[in-house]
Amino acid sequence: MEINKDALLIKMAEREFSRQKLAEVSGVTYAQLSEAMRRGRMTTESLGRVAHALGCEVKELVEV
Repeated sequence: MEINKDALLIKMAEREFSRQKLAEVSGVTYAQLSEAMRRGRMTTESLGRVAHALGCEVKELVEV
């Protein structure tokens, strides 16, 4: 899925999460997370894990 990188970075800032911390909390590897942020795409499973870790809904992190 296409992710909204700005929305993801804002949610990370609100929770004071670095990429490393988000990777640890979400269960997504740091490499997967970094690659997704670079490409702007993430699998639905990873996106669900990231949204859960950030305390938000998936729809808040995707491009519409």
